[in-house]
Amino acid sequence: MSKSLPPSDEIWRTEIQQLEHRIHELINLCGNLREENRGLRSKVQRVTSERDQLHEKNEYAIRSVESILASVRVLEKSHE
Repeated sequence: MSKSLPPSDEIWRTEIQQLEHRIHELINLCGNLREENRGLRSKVQRVTSERDQLHEKNEYAIRSVESILASVRVLEKSHE
């Protein structure tokens, strides 16, 4: 004799349980993505700050080299 299908209520119960399980998985995934996003935003902020500091140091180095070159040119002209 062949096995009969579960009653209609049991089918719905199973489907609802599967949907509930999937919803919980999606809620967990959303939480994980939110946390990852928070970490990435923090990292972007740190990297941006570091980039700005390096840019300032680079500008200072350029001004220093330009000043040294100007001094060398003055010295060269004074020795001509």
